Amino acid sequence: MVAPSVSMDEVVSALQQLQISRYLAGVALVLCLYDWILLFGDEYMTIWKTRWTLPKGIYYFNRTVTPIGLIMANFQLSELKTEPLSETVCTVYGYTMGLAELVSFFLCNLLLTLRLVALYKRKRWVCWFLYTFLVISYVIAAVLVVWTFRVYGQTIHYSQMLHVCGSETRSPLMPAIFFVPSVFEFTIFFMTGYRAWQDAKNITSLSSAPFLTILYRDGIIVFFVSFGCRIWNIWIYATQPLASAWMGVYLLWAIMTILSTRVYLNLVYLARKPVIEEHNSTSQGQQFEGRTNFGGIRMRVQTTTVGDAGEIITFGSQESRPPVPLRTFDSNYGIESVVHPEHDTAWNGLAPKGSSVSYKLPKKDKKQRPESALSFVQSPPAPFLGTEKDV
Repeated sequence: MVAPSVSMDEVVSALQQLQISRYLAGVALVLCLYDWILLFGDEYMTIWKTRWTLPKGIYYFNRTVTPIGLIMANFQLSELKTEPLSETVCTVYGYTMGLAELVSFFLCNLLLTLRLVALYKRKRWVCWFLYTFLVISYVIAAVLVVWTFRVYGQTIHYSQMLHVCGSETRSPLMPAIFFVPSVFEFTIFFMTGYRAWQDAKNITSLSSAPFLTILYRDGIIVFFVSFGCRIWNIWIYATQPLASAWMGVYLLWAIMTILSTRVYLNLVYLARKPVIEEHNSTSQGQQFEGRTNFGGIRMRVQTTTVGDAGEIITFGSQESRPPVPLRTFDSNYGIESVVHPEHDTAWNGLAPKGSSVSYKLPKKDKKQRPESALSFVQSPPAPFLGTEKDV
Protein backbone atom coordinates (compact mmCIF):
# COMPACT_ATOMS: atom_id res chain seq x y z
CA MET A 1 0.00 0.00 0.00
CA VAL A 2 2.84 2.38 0.89
CA ALA A 3 6.14 1.48 -0.73
CA PRO A 4 9.37 1.88 1.25
CA SER A 5 10.59 4.74 -0.97
CA VAL A 6 7.70 7.20 -1.03
CA SER A 7 7.48 10.90 -0.44
CA MET A 8 5.94 12.47 2.62
CA ASP A 9 3.10 13.86 0.49
CA GLU A 10 2.18 10.35 -0.62
CA VAL A 11 2.18 9.14 2.98
CA VAL A 12 -0.08 12.01 4.05
CA SER A 13 -2.41 11.33 1.11
CA ALA A 14 -2.57 7.62 2.00
CA LEU A 15 -3.39 8.45 5.62
CA GLN A 16 -6.16 10.80 4.52
CA GLN A 17 -7.65 8.22 2.15
CA LEU A 18 -7.47 5.56 4.85
CA GLN A 19 -9.15 7.82 7.39
CA ILE A 20 -12.04 8.43 4.98
CA SER A 21 -12.30 4.68 4.43
CA ARG A 22 -12.50 4.14 8.20
CA TYR A 23 -15.32 6.64 8.53
CA LEU A 24 -17.29 5.17 5.62
CA ALA A 25 -16.81 1.60 6.88
CA GLY A 26 -18.15 2.72 10.24
CA VAL A 27 -21.12 4.38 8.53
CA ALA A 28 -21.82 1.14 6.63
CA LEU A 29 -21.82 -0.90 9.85
CA VAL A 30 -24.07 1.58 11.66
CA LEU A 31 -26.54 1.66 8.76
CA CYS A 32 -26.71 -2.12 8.62
CA LEU A 33 -27.23 -2.59 12.36
CA TYR A 34 -29.64 0.33 12.70
CA ASP A 35 -31.78 -0.91 9.82
CA TRP A 36 -32.06 -4.35 11.40
CA ILE A 37 -32.97 -2.89 14.81
CA LEU A 38 -35.46 -0.50 13.20
CA LEU A 39 -37.28 -3.27 11.32
CA PHE A 40 -36.95 -6.05 13.88
CA GLY A 41 -40.60 -5.84 14.98
CA ASP A 42 -41.98 -5.91 11.43
CA GLU A 43 -39.56 -8.68 10.52
CA TYR A 44 -40.70 -10.83 13.44
CA MET A 45 -44.40 -10.35 12.62
CA THR A 46 -43.93 -11.16 8.93
CA ILE A 47 -40.87 -13.01 7.65
CA TRP A 48 -39.95 -14.89 10.82
CA LYS A 49 -43.42 -16.46 11.06
CA THR A 50 -43.42 -17.76 7.50
CA ARG A 51 -42.05 -21.13 6.49
CA TRP A 52 -38.49 -21.36 5.16
CA THR A 53 -38.20 -20.64 1.45
CA LEU A 54 -35.38 -19.56 -0.84
CA PRO A 55 -36.13 -15.80 -0.48
CA LYS A 56 -36.34 -16.16 3.31
CA GLY A 57 -33.01 -18.01 3.40
CA ILE A 58 -31.38 -15.29 1.29
CA TYR A 59 -32.89 -12.64 3.54
CA TYR A 60 -31.43 -14.04 6.75
CA PHE A 61 -28.12 -14.99 5.16
CA ASN A 62 -27.46 -11.41 4.11
CA ARG A 63 -28.89 -10.01 7.33
CA THR A 64 -26.41 -12.15 9.28
CA VAL A 65 -23.29 -12.26 7.10
CA THR A 66 -23.17 -8.57 6.20
CA PRO A 67 -22.94 -7.20 9.79
CA ILE A 68 -20.34 -9.84 10.69
CA GLY A 69 -18.27 -8.96 7.63
CA LEU A 70 -18.52 -5.24 8.33
CA ILE A 71 -17.42 -5.76 11.94
CA MET A 72 -14.35 -7.63 10.68
CA ALA A 73 -13.68 -4.88 8.14
CA ASN A 74 -13.88 -2.14 10.76
CA PHE A 75 -11.54 -4.06 13.05
CA GLN A 76 -9.00 -4.51 10.24
CA LEU A 77 -9.13 -0.80 9.38
CA SER A 78 -9.02 0.38 12.99
CA GLU A 79 -6.04 0.93 15.26
CA LEU A 80 -7.44 -1.35 17.97
CA LYS A 81 -5.13 -4.22 17.08
CA THR A 82 -2.66 -4.92 19.87
CA GLU A 83 -0.06 -6.51 17.58
CA PRO A 84 0.67 -6.55 13.84
CA LEU A 85 -1.14 -9.07 11.67
CA SER A 86 0.87 -11.67 9.81
CA GLU A 87 1.04 -11.91 6.04
CA THR A 88 -0.99 -15.12 6.17
CA VAL A 89 -3.75 -13.46 8.17
CA CYS A 90 -3.87 -10.56 5.72
CA THR A 91 -4.08 -12.97 2.78
CA VAL A 92 -6.85 -15.06 4.35
CA TYR A 93 -8.72 -11.91 5.31
CA GLY A 94 -8.53 -10.52 1.78
CA TYR A 95 -9.81 -13.68 0.11
CA THR A 96 -12.51 -14.29 2.73
CA MET A 97 -13.91 -10.77 2.60
CA GLY A 98 -13.77 -10.58 -1.18
CA LEU A 99 -15.64 -13.85 -1.70
CA ALA A 100 -18.14 -13.08 1.10
CA GLU A 101 -18.99 -9.76 -0.55
CA LEU A 102 -19.33 -11.42 -3.94
CA VAL A 103 -21.69 -14.12 -2.63
CA SER A 104 -23.73 -11.52 -0.77
CA PHE A 105 -24.01 -9.31 -3.87
CA PHE A 106 -25.09 -12.34 -5.91
CA LEU A 107 -27.82 -13.24 -3.41
CA CYS A 108 -29.02 -9.63 -3.28
CA ASN A 109 -29.43 -9.62 -7.05
CA LEU A 110 -31.04 -13.06 -6.94
CA LEU A 111 -33.63 -11.74 -4.49
CA LEU A 112 -34.34 -8.83 -6.84
CA THR A 113 -34.49 -11.22 -9.79
CA LEU A 114 -37.14 -13.33 -8.05
CA ARG A 115 -39.18 -10.15 -7.65
CA LEU A 116 -38.96 -9.44 -11.38
CA VAL A 117 -39.63 -13.06 -12.37
CA ALA A 118 -42.94 -12.76 -10.50
CA LEU A 119 -44.04 -10.29 -13.19
CA TYR A 120 -42.81 -12.34 -16.15
CA LYS A 121 -43.71 -15.82 -14.91
CA ARG A 122 -45.73 -16.80 -17.97
CA LYS A 123 -42.86 -15.97 -20.31
CA ARG A 124 -40.51 -18.81 -19.53
CA TRP A 125 -37.80 -17.58 -21.89
CA VAL A 126 -37.63 -14.27 -19.99
CA CYS A 127 -37.22 -16.11 -16.69
CA TRP A 128 -34.46 -18.33 -18.09
CA PHE A 129 -32.78 -15.30 -19.61
CA LEU A 130 -32.73 -13.49 -16.26
CA TYR A 131 -31.39 -16.46 -14.32
CA THR A 132 -28.76 -17.24 -16.97
CA PHE A 133 -27.66 -13.61 -17.21
CA LEU A 134 -27.37 -13.41 -13.41
CA VAL A 135 -25.25 -16.57 -13.15
CA ILE A 136 -22.97 -15.61 -16.06
CA SER A 137 -22.47 -12.10 -14.65
CA TYR A 138 -21.31 -13.35 -11.28
CA VAL A 139 -19.24 -16.20 -12.67
CA ILE A 140 -17.31 -13.57 -14.62
CA ALA A 141 -17.12 -11.38 -11.52
CA ALA A 142 -15.84 -14.33 -9.45
CA VAL A 143 -13.07 -15.02 -11.99
CA LEU A 144 -12.10 -11.35 -11.89
CA VAL A 145 -12.04 -11.37 -8.07
CA VAL A 146 -9.78 -14.43 -7.94
CA TRP A 147 -7.42 -12.95 -10.55
CA THR A 148 -7.36 -9.59 -8.77
CA PHE A 149 -6.43 -11.15 -5.43
CA ARG A 150 -3.79 -13.25 -7.16
CA VAL A 151 -2.11 -10.04 -8.35
CA TYR A 152 -2.93 -8.11 -5.18
CA GLY A 153 -1.58 -10.89 -2.96
CA GLN A 154 1.88 -10.91 -4.53
CA THR A 155 2.99 -8.04 -2.28
CA ILE A 156 0.37 -8.19 0.47
CA HIS A 157 1.68 -7.26 3.92
CA TYR A 158 0.75 -5.51 7.14
CA SER A 159 1.72 -1.84 7.05
CA GLN A 160 3.30 -0.74 10.34
CA MET A 161 2.82 2.87 9.28
CA LEU A 162 -0.89 2.67 8.43
CA HIS A 163 -1.79 -0.25 10.76
CA VAL A 164 -3.77 -2.08 8.06
CA CYS A 165 -3.25 -4.89 5.57
CA GLY A 166 -2.15 -3.53 2.23
CA SER A 167 -0.38 -4.23 -1.03
CA GLU A 168 1.86 -2.46 -3.50
CA THR A 169 0.42 -4.07 -6.64
CA ARG A 170 -2.98 -3.63 -8.21
CA SER A 171 -4.85 -5.38 -10.98
CA PRO A 172 -6.17 -3.34 -13.92
CA LEU A 173 -9.26 -5.58 -13.84
CA MET A 174 -10.47 -4.25 -10.48
CA PRO A 175 -13.08 -1.86 -11.99
CA ALA A 176 -14.55 -4.68 -14.10
CA ILE A 177 -15.56 -6.54 -10.93
CA PHE A 178 -18.23 -3.89 -10.38
CA PHE A 179 -18.98 -3.20 -14.03
CA VAL A 180 -20.32 -6.65 -15.00
CA PRO A 181 -23.02 -6.82 -12.27
CA SER A 182 -23.94 -3.22 -13.10
CA VAL A 183 -24.94 -4.33 -16.59
CA PHE A 184 -27.23 -6.95 -15.07
CA GLU A 185 -28.79 -4.43 -12.69
CA PHE A 186 -29.41 -2.05 -15.58
CA THR A 187 -31.17 -4.88 -17.45
CA ILE A 188 -33.39 -5.56 -14.44
CA PHE A 189 -34.25 -1.87 -14.22
CA PHE A 190 -35.13 -1.69 -17.92
CA MET A 191 -37.35 -4.78 -17.77
CA THR A 192 -39.08 -3.54 -14.61
CA GLY A 193 -39.71 -0.18 -16.26
CA TYR A 194 -41.10 -1.85 -19.37
CA ARG A 195 -43.49 -3.93 -17.29
CA ALA A 196 -44.55 -0.87 -15.31
CA TRP A 197 -45.28 0.97 -18.56
CA GLN A 198 -47.43 -1.93 -19.76
CA ASP A 199 -49.41 -2.03 -16.52
CA ALA A 200 -49.78 1.76 -16.39
CA LYS A 201 -51.75 1.67 -19.64
CA ASN A 202 -54.46 -0.37 -17.91
CA ILE A 203 -54.33 1.03 -14.38
CA THR A 204 -55.91 4.44 -13.82
CA SER A 205 -54.76 4.88 -10.22
CA LEU A 206 -51.65 3.37 -8.65
CA SER A 207 -53.12 4.10 -5.25
CA SER A 208 -55.43 1.13 -5.83
CA ALA A 209 -52.51 -1.14 -6.67
CA PRO A 210 -50.30 -1.33 -3.58
CA PHE A 211 -48.54 -4.51 -4.61
CA LEU A 212 -47.41 -3.17 -7.98
CA THR A 213 -46.64 0.22 -6.45
CA ILE A 214 -44.19 -1.40 -4.04
CA LEU A 215 -42.67 -3.56 -6.78
CA TYR A 216 -41.97 -0.65 -9.09
CA ARG A 217 -41.18 1.97 -6.46
CA ASP A 218 -38.66 -0.22 -4.66
CA GLY A 219 -37.19 -1.38 -7.96
CA ILE A 220 -36.47 2.19 -9.03
CA ILE A 221 -34.93 3.12 -5.67
CA VAL A 222 -32.74 0.01 -5.58
CA PHE A 223 -31.46 0.60 -9.09
CA PHE A 224 -30.47 4.24 -8.75
CA VAL A 225 -28.86 3.86 -5.32
CA SER A 226 -26.97 0.60 -5.97
CA PHE A 227 -26.04 1.53 -9.54
CA GLY A 228 -24.70 4.88 -8.33
CA CYS A 229 -22.60 3.15 -5.65
CA ARG A 230 -21.19 0.72 -8.21
CA ILE A 231 -20.21 3.54 -10.56
CA TRP A 232 -18.54 5.27 -7.62
CA ASN A 233 -16.52 2.12 -6.84
CA ILE A 234 -15.55 1.78 -10.50
CA TRP A 235 -14.22 5.33 -10.39
CA ILE A 236 -12.30 4.64 -7.16
CA TYR A 237 -10.58 1.50 -8.45
CA ALA A 238 -9.87 3.05 -11.85
CA THR A 239 -8.43 6.41 -10.77
CA GLN A 240 -7.61 6.46 -7.05
CA PRO A 241 -4.54 5.06 -5.23
CA LEU A 242 -4.62 1.70 -3.45
CA ALA A 243 -5.02 3.42 -0.09
CA SER A 244 -8.63 4.19 -1.06
CA ALA A 245 -9.46 0.60 -2.05
CA TRP A 246 -11.87 0.21 0.90
CA MET A 247 -13.48 3.62 0.56
CA GLY A 248 -16.69 2.53 -1.17
CA VAL A 249 -16.93 -1.25 -1.20
CA TYR A 250 -18.18 -1.67 2.38
CA LEU A 251 -20.78 1.05 1.94
CA LEU A 252 -21.97 -0.70 -1.23
CA TRP A 253 -22.20 -3.97 0.70
CA ALA A 254 -24.40 -2.43 3.39
CA ILE A 255 -26.61 -0.60 0.89
CA MET A 256 -27.17 -3.66 -1.29
CA THR A 257 -28.15 -5.75 1.73
CA ILE A 258 -30.46 -3.10 3.16
CA LEU A 259 -32.25 -2.35 -0.11
CA SER A 260 -32.72 -5.94 -1.27
CA THR A 261 -33.98 -7.17 2.11
CA ARG A 262 -36.33 -4.20 2.41
CA VAL A 263 -37.84 -5.04 -0.98
CA TYR A 264 -38.62 -8.56 0.24
CA LEU A 265 -39.81 -7.37 3.64
CA ASN A 266 -42.17 -4.81 2.06
CA LEU A 267 -43.76 -7.46 -0.17
CA VAL A 268 -44.23 -9.93 2.67
CA TYR A 269 -45.51 -7.19 4.99
CA LEU A 270 -48.09 -6.13 2.41
CA ALA A 271 -49.16 -9.74 1.92
CA ARG A 272 -49.53 -10.34 5.68
CA LYS A 273 -50.91 -6.92 6.58
CA PRO A 274 -54.48 -8.15 7.22
CA VAL A 275 -53.10 -10.88 9.49
CA ILE A 276 -51.02 -8.34 11.42
CA GLU A 277 -53.96 -5.94 11.77
CA GLU A 278 -56.23 -8.75 12.98
CA HIS A 279 -53.56 -9.86 15.44
CA ASN A 280 -53.04 -6.35 16.84
CA SER A 281 -56.71 -5.37 17.07
CA THR A 282 -59.58 -7.21 18.79
CA SER A 283 -62.22 -4.66 17.78
CA GLN A 284 -62.56 -5.93 14.23
CA GLY A 285 -65.31 -8.42 13.54
CA GLN A 286 -63.71 -10.05 10.52
CA GLN A 287 -61.95 -13.37 10.93
CA PHE A 288 -59.13 -14.29 8.61
CA GLU A 289 -57.92 -17.64 7.46
CA GLY A 290 -54.99 -18.95 9.48
CA ARG A 291 -51.39 -19.32 8.38
CA THR A 292 -50.74 -21.23 5.22
CA ASN A 293 -47.51 -22.70 3.92
CA PHE A 294 -46.65 -19.24 2.68
CA GLY A 295 -47.23 -17.83 6.13
CA GLY A 296 -50.40 -15.75 5.71
CA ILE A 297 -54.03 -15.83 4.65
CA ARG A 298 -54.99 -17.00 1.21
CA MET A 299 -56.12 -13.69 -0.34
CA ARG A 300 -54.40 -10.70 1.15
CA VAL A 301 -53.82 -7.93 -1.38
CA GLN A 302 -56.22 -5.66 -3.24
CA THR A 303 -54.53 -4.41 -6.38
CA THR A 304 -54.72 -4.61 -10.14
CA THR A 305 -52.25 -5.83 -12.69
CA VAL A 306 -52.24 -6.83 -16.32
CA GLY A 307 -51.47 -10.26 -17.67
CA ASP A 308 -49.13 -10.95 -20.55
CA ALA A 309 -52.02 -11.21 -23.01
CA GLY A 310 -53.62 -7.95 -21.88
CA GLU A 311 -56.17 -9.44 -19.49
CA ILE A 312 -56.91 -7.36 -16.39
CA ILE A 313 -56.47 -9.19 -13.10
CA THR A 314 -57.46 -7.90 -9.66
CA PHE A 315 -56.02 -8.96 -6.30
CA GLY A 316 -58.74 -10.08 -3.92
CA SER A 317 -61.27 -12.88 -3.50
CA GLN A 318 -64.99 -13.53 -3.58
CA GLU A 319 -67.03 -13.76 -0.37
CA SER A 320 -68.12 -17.38 -0.48
CA ARG A 321 -67.60 -18.64 -4.00
CA PRO A 322 -64.57 -20.89 -4.43
CA PRO A 323 -62.06 -19.30 -6.82
CA VAL A 324 -60.70 -21.18 -9.79
CA PRO A 325 -56.92 -20.87 -10.36
CA LEU A 326 -56.04 -19.98 -13.94
CA ARG A 327 -52.38 -19.05 -13.77
CA THR A 328 -49.55 -18.31 -11.37
CA PHE A 329 -47.15 -15.38 -11.54
CA ASP A 330 -44.61 -16.76 -9.08
CA SER A 331 -44.70 -19.59 -6.60
CA ASN A 332 -41.97 -18.13 -4.38
CA TYR A 333 -44.05 -15.05 -3.63
CA GLY A 334 -47.31 -17.02 -3.99
CA ILE A 335 -48.99 -14.74 -6.53
CA GLU A 336 -51.95 -16.52 -8.07
CA SER A 337 -54.66 -15.42 -10.51
CA VAL A 338 -58.16 -16.90 -10.45
CA VAL A 339 -61.39 -16.64 -12.48
CA HIS A 340 -64.97 -16.91 -11.20
CA PRO A 341 -67.00 -18.77 -13.85
CA GLU A 342 -70.33 -17.34 -12.73
CA HIS A 343 -69.27 -13.73 -13.22
CA ASP A 344 -66.56 -13.90 -15.90
CA THR A 345 -64.43 -12.07 -13.36
CA ALA A 346 -60.69 -12.43 -12.98
CA TRP A 347 -58.97 -12.24 -9.62
CA ASN A 348 -55.43 -12.41 -8.42
CA GLY A 349 -54.25 -13.15 -4.92
CA LEU A 350 -51.50 -14.55 -2.76
CA ALA A 351 -51.62 -18.28 -2.19
CA PRO A 352 -49.29 -20.79 -0.55
CA LYS A 353 -46.44 -22.10 -2.66
CA GLY A 354 -47.30 -25.31 -4.42
CA SER A 355 -51.07 -24.85 -4.11
CA SER A 356 -51.72 -23.48 -7.59
CA VAL A 357 -51.39 -24.66 -11.17
CA SER A 358 -50.59 -22.67 -14.30
CA TYR A 359 -53.01 -22.84 -17.22
CA LYS A 360 -53.14 -21.33 -20.68
CA LEU A 361 -55.80 -18.66 -20.99
CA PRO A 362 -58.53 -19.39 -23.58
CA LYS A 363 -58.70 -17.54 -26.85
CA LYS A 364 -60.96 -14.51 -26.72
CA ASP A 365 -64.46 -15.35 -27.93
CA LYS A 366 -67.42 -13.16 -27.09
CA LYS A 367 -69.80 -16.11 -27.35
CA GLN A 368 -67.70 -18.42 -25.23
CA ARG A 369 -67.60 -18.29 -21.45
CA PRO A 370 -64.11 -18.67 -19.95
CA GLU A 371 -64.90 -21.81 -18.02
CA SER A 372 -66.08 -23.73 -21.08
CA ALA A 373 -62.54 -23.96 -22.46
CA LEU A 374 -60.72 -24.64 -19.19
CA SER A 375 -59.87 -27.54 -16.98
CA PHE A 376 -59.58 -26.19 -13.46
CA VAL A 377 -59.18 -27.19 -9.84
CA GLN A 378 -61.40 -25.77 -7.16
CA SER A 379 -59.74 -23.93 -4.27
CA PRO A 380 -61.15 -23.44 -0.75
CA PRO A 381 -63.25 -20.31 -0.20
CA ALA A 382 -61.43 -17.27 1.10
CA PRO A 383 -62.57 -14.03 2.79
CA PHE A 384 -63.44 -11.02 0.69
CA LEU A 385 -60.70 -8.38 0.78
CA GLY A 386 -61.03 -6.42 -2.47
CA THR A 387 -63.18 -5.26 -5.34
CA GLU A 388 -63.69 -6.96 -8.66
CA LYS A 389 -62.87 -6.06 -12.25
CA ASP A 390 -64.64 -7.51 -15.26
CA VAL A 391 -62.39 -9.02 -17.90
